[in-house]
Amino acid sequence: MWGIHLEWHKVADRRPPTDIAIGWDALGDLSALPPSRDAFKARYVQVYPDEKPGAVPVKAGILYRFAREMQVDDIVVYPSKSDRMIHVGKVLGPYGFMPRTSEGYPHRRPVAWLTSVPRAQISQPALYEIGSAITLFQISNNAEEFLAAATGQPFKVAEVDEGSAADLGLQAAETVEDFIIKRLKNGVTPEQFENFIAELLQPIGFDHDPLAHLGRHAELQALQHVIETVALDELEEAHHRV
Repeated sequence: MWGIHLEWHKVADRRPPTDIAIGWDALGDLSALPPSRDAFKARYVQVYPDEKPGAVPVKAGILYRFAREMQVDDIVVYPSKSDRMIHVGKVLGPYGFMPRTSEGYPHRRPVAWLTSVPRAQISQPALYEIGSAITLFQISNNAEEFLAAATGQPFKVAEVDEGSAADLGLQAAETVEDFIIKRLKNGVTPEQFENFIAELLQPIGFDHDPLAHLGRHAELQALQHVIETVALDELEEAHHRV
């Protein structure tokens, strides 16, 4: 069972598309590549030489799964942002390269939607799983719930005790925290970090202007100290609540 985010699906279009599709059009027809992950990674690096090394296996893996691992009759789940519905469907056909169908999203597979379920009818753990930041991903932990939705069968979500709920909340908080820290450390320039902190602290009364007389290095050090202090306070409070 697959989950997919269709970034190209327009908000104005209230009906789910008849195809599922992903981007990276410059790669060309993926069916022409040898059926191996290494071949897909090599092609990706060839076409996108400036891509970060750590991102290559992830993006090449998405393309490989879509073109090679996905099979006809597989169940696919599409959480739509346009109508806030969870669309559950079945893959009807093989991979195809159709560059003229939709600009920028030529890698396609036909799909038939079996049902559309409001988000409110899906359990929170299932919504968390399909909230993956990756374009295409496998659904494993909550596959039974989506399969029940596809076949129109009732599904009772297992009750979660308070301790498990607290653990789940803490794990989610730690995951978000790790992502933000890694992004701030490795994915932004000093100027972007400065602007981010300034925007973050202004609503709670901090003013960026008084630091303007400091040198760039001292300014960033001061801002970093403030954010670390706030983050530590928030984490301590979260641990007390748990």
